[in-house]
Amino acid sequence: MKLRLGANGRLAEDQLRARVDRFGTAMAQEDAVLHMVRQILCSHGVVMMMFPYYHAFSRELGKLCRQDYSAESLQEMYAVCVAKWVMRGLLRPVLVDIGANAFNLALPLPPGDQ
Repeated sequence: MKLRLGANGRLAEDQLRARVDRFGTAMAQEDAVLHMVRQILCSHGVVMMMFPYYHAFSRELGKLCRQDYSAESLQEMYAVCVAKWVMRGLLRPVLVDIGANAFNLALPLPPGDQ
C-alpha cells in the first residue's frame, strides 16, 4: 500500500509490479522452506512450543544464503549461526539437519580433519 500511495517515493507502474512479483516469489520460497523445516522438526520429535525458534534459525540461514558470499565464508557463517542457536538452547543435530536438507549447507570440517 505504501508503494501505491507514494510513501516510498514515486515509482512507475512496472517498478511496482516488479517489486510485488519479487515479494510474492520470496514468500513462496520461504513458505516452502518453512514446510520442509516443519517436517524435519517432526521427524526429530521436537515439541511444537520450540518451532518458532527453529523457524527463526531457518530465516537467518535463508538470509545468509540470499546474500552474495563465497562458499567458504557462507560455511563459516553457518557454523557460527549453529553455535549461536545451540547456546540459545536448540539441539545441534536438528540445526545441522535443517541446514543440510533445507539449504544444502555443510558445516566446515575441523582443522585436523582436512
